[in-house]
Amino acid sequence: MTASNAFSAQDWIKEHLHDGVHLDPECLHAVQNFTLMWNIFESLLCDNSASVCKFGLILAKWKVPHLPPEIQQAFAYFQNRYVTTDGFSRHFKLQFRNNDCRKMVENALKSAHNDASTMIYVLLIIIYRLRNNLFHGLKSVSSLNNQTDNLNVAARALAAIIELHGHPALTRSNHAASR
Repeated sequence: MTASNAFSAQDWIKEHLHDGVHLDPECLHAVQNFTLMWNIFESLLCDNSASVCKFGLILAKWKVPHLPPEIQQAFAYFQNRYVTTDGFSRHFKLQFRNNDCRKMVENALKSAHNDASTMIYVLLIIIYRLRNNLFHGLKSVSSLNNQTDNLNVAARALAAIIELHGHPALTRSNHAASR
């Protein structure tokens, strides 16, 4: 791309938005990685149409033999972020919709004993809510710097779920079935 075709969203934001938000480079990198991983996940595993219902259909056909550490760590991260001794933290603002299985997510996050499918399902719902909140403007630009860790954890979890699924589009050396 030539310099005349280059575009910087960050420069545009600084120049055109009232609060002239500065996005940390780590945040921009996290948004980029999350966006790319979501695109790959939705394309490979969801036939370009992700939904909570679709996640259930995927998992119903998929026997999860084991959970990679990345998925266990992501689940633990969201448990630690969202669950307190008094219930749920102030961070538990995922803007659930009616069909998003909020009660199931809450119960799984509060539980110390979840099976592999439940953990993946709940992670996918949480990640889907993060995605919708990001892509549909429910997270303001000024709050994005506070989402860096969430987006990094979510992107890595998506990669681990894709690898675990073993989609044929993956290279053979990374294909879960060849492990």
